[in-house]
Amino acid sequence: MAATPPHPRSRPSSAYNQEVPTETTNDTAGTTKGISIAAVVGGITAFVVLVVASVTFAITYTTSLASVEDVGIKYAKSLVATARVRTEDLFNAPTQAMLGVRTAGRLRGVMLPKDEVGTDFATTSRIRDMMLSTVLQLGTRMPLYSVVFLDGSQVVFRFFNASILVVHMSNARTIRNPGDTCCAITETEDYHWPSLTRTATPASNRTAASGDGRVPAVDGAITLAYLSEPGLWTTPIYYEDAGNDGFFVIPAAVTFRNATDPIGVILGSVSIDEAAAFLQSLKLTANSHMFLLDAAANSVAATTHPAPFVTRTTTTNPYEYPSNNCMNSGLFAATDRTVFTVACRTRARDFPYAPLRAAAQHPALIEPTAAEVFYNGTLEADGEQFYAAAGKVSNGLRQFGLSLLLLMPQKDVLGDIVRSRNIVLGIVVAVLVVAVAVSSAIIALVMRPLRQVASKMRQTARLNDTVDDGQTSRLREVAQLQNSYRRMDVAIKNFTKYVPRDVVKDLMKTNQLCLIEMEPKACTMLFVDIAGFTSM
Repeated sequence: MAATPPHPRSRPSSAYNQEVPTETTNDTAGTTKGISIAAVVGGITAFVVLVVASVTFAITYTTSLASVEDVGIKYAKSLVATARVRTEDLFNAPTQAMLGVRTAGRLRGVMLPKDEVGTDFATTSRIRDMMLSTVLQLGTRMPLYSVVFLDGSQVVFRFFNASILVVHMSNARTIRNPGDTCCAITETEDYHWPSLTRTATPASNRTAASGDGRVPAVDGAITLAYLSEPGLWTTPIYYEDAGNDGFFVIPAAVTFRNATDPIGVILGSVSIDEAAAFLQSLKLTANSHMFLLDAAANSVAATTHPAPFVTRTTTTNPYEYPSNNCMNSGLFAATDRTVFTVACRTRARDFPYAPLRAAAQHPALIEPTAAEVFYNGTLEADGEQFYAAAGKVSNGLRQFGLSLLLLMPQKDVLGDIVRSRNIVLGIVVAVLVVAVAVSSAIIALVMRPLRQVASKMRQTARLNDTVDDGQTSRLREVAQLQNSYRRMDVAIKNFTKYVPRDVVKDLMKTNQLCLIEMEPKACTMLFVDIAGFTSM
């Protein structure tokens, strides 16, 4: 038996012996293994937006923290600077009033009352009239205002309370020698304030003068004034009349001179209660507090309370001073008094406000010396952070040892700014979310026709009939892909008209490209003759 020559047979071409990526034919799967383009593009977009938003967030947050801290510092210092100017004005008014009376007395040639020729109250009446304009201007801001002459004569303006003004004059011209014990000639009038109408009966309990017309400690005030030109402020004193609860004042003394010689001293004052009310009027943040302290770090006034903390005890010793924050009313009491009051102001380190006690540990805050506002950074008290700033208050007179201290919680400054910053950061986050949502929507819109093409190609690979909706994407690349698929689909459908569909399916299932060529085979052939075939 001879072997038959080879005949054409379809087999894979050696030139194209590479497999096409396998596509599942399981209808339940319906997709090719791999990562979705939508997932890749969406992920990249989200990542880029996230990075940009994170960088923006970090820069905004870091910058805002530094800016907020700087704003807090500047705001604290500006509040102290403003309060210092207003506090100086509060104390400058009495200073200018006293200096004005001194200038007027010098120009008018005022003499000691005992040397004056004329009525008993000629000199003191003139001084009273000079002082009256200041009283009308300052009112209760200067509760004690007086001129004390070297001969013991006096002119005293004293606010007994907020509604009664006492005007007291004493003329010592009848005292001619140290041995004379005769009382000075006095005249006292009580007025309703501020109408200045006379009261029907005296409402005040007056401090009696000694035999020479002076009250204790006046000589000391005159001596201090002489030693310190043009005058000085002194430590707060405690003053009380009989039947009066008493009060602290910050006194000032200015020498009183005529054209040639010193003739007395001018005494002015500022009430601590007035200073406390003044601090209360300052415009601070909701939880900020301002403190007025003296040179010994004792409280003078505070915004934490309407009046400073004062403890009072009684004593029969007019010279009893338990500590430097206490004063004895015996200093200016009448000689017939036997019981005196020792009034003590609270020290900063003992004040019932934790941030002030914390600030008392920093001498530069309690006793600032520089002209500019001193900023100490932040203090921690009761679990909160406070901006602390202090400034020394100046005055035209000497020994003015007052200073201002501001304690401002960080939350008062940071609150609004942090809220604004958080709003900005919230907007950044919202933009991030919107950007991701918009990018996802755009990706879905772009991927929709691609998914449709992919689905149709899977159906074509199975030689299933597909329906073309005729829509073409407006995206150029996607439209080219759609048109290419349509041409391929038409070509495959035409091919199945000449080749059985089963054969085409078998060829497509091999996932290989094929060529027609010869292949040798060993064959056995059988020739059979049919009897009588020719006749048939």
